[in-house]
Amino acid sequence: MDKCPNEILTLIFVEACTDDGLAGRSLSLVSRCIHDTSRRYALQSVALYGFYQLSAFASLLDKSDPEDRYVRHLYVSDRPRGWIEYLPGQGREDWLAGRVDEHFHFDDPSPNHSTSSLLHILKTVSPTLETLALLLFDRYDKQPLSDALCLPKLRELTLHGSNLTRPDHSELAQCLALRRLHVVQNVSIRGSMTKAVSHLAPLLTHLRISRIVANRFASGDVVLGLESMLQQDDLASTGFPPTLKCVLVQMLQVGTQDRNGHAAVSPSLMAQQLKDVAMRDVQRRIVLLKPTIVLWGAVGTLIGEISDVEFYAALKLAWQERVSGAESAVWEVESSSILASYGYYAEEG
Repeated sequence: MDKCPNEILTLIFVEACTDDGLAGRSLSLVSRCIHDTSRRYALQSVALYGFYQLSAFASLLDKSDPEDRYVRHLYVSDRPRGWIEYLPGQGREDWLAGRVDEHFHFDDPSPNHSTSSLLHILKTVSPTLETLALLLFDRYDKQPLSDALCLPKLRELTLHGSNLTRPDHSELAQCLALRRLHVVQNVSIRGSMTKAVSHLAPLLTHLRISRIVANRFASGDVVLGLESMLQQDDLASTGFPPTLKCVLVQMLQVGTQDRNGHAAVSPSLMAQQLKDVAMRDVQRRIVLLKPTIVLWGAVGTLIGEISDVEFYAALKLAWQERVSGAESAVWEVESSSILASYGYYAEEG
């Protein structure tokens, strides 16, 4: 391979380094020639888990030449890798049971964690970053996506709702290239989601809101924003970006199990409102997906939390699919997953 022309090697490395960073690291260990040729693309796609990896990667970027900090795709979670993926030889049931026993949200007396390493990484790679999955479970002292960041190439973003609307009202960055946004509700939504989305991505075409829980704040803001899409008024100031072509909404509902083993979910006003809006959208942009139903005490559910570890494993897979150029299940949903759309409603149960 060392005798292969650099032009051909470059083409190979560009395609190879689209995983979570393992390919780039492996190439760097082959030989000095391969190391030197591949290092321009070794960091093209990187997945980071936990505070140790965040700190180590921030240091690596500092030691790298500017031309080698070519990060296009970044996945960040402040949980260890074992929370997102199966360990070698580990079965699904053992993995899920381990997550439940350890608790998804660690008990930490500190009210906020430092974002220093994360902010340093984002600032360093911001000129080249195209896709970003930012899944932070703890509270932080600063807004990771603040207006201090310039992300001129960012086109797809996945993040928790807590990093979209923050209690400190810190200003979000504005990403004019951002076209696809996936918001995962991890806590009660604070502030206006429609306002935050419109500021962050004024030219957004695809929006997905997952695991949204019914409450009067979320209902009042999200439903009103979707209602505004049905009106022919000034959407730029009243709701979500007027450029939206696709809006997928999925609720998370807490259910109980009946004697036949079927999930029973109490009806909610928000669910009815979302169904009504989706069925009246003649432009067929708004789609209400069948809800994620959490059964308290069931295997696969984190007791006392709304977060299901399998959901986050699927998010990691979706990120990898998008990096490789494929359409992910986040945006390409099966018809059987749809609860309501224009003129259509699937009976639940």
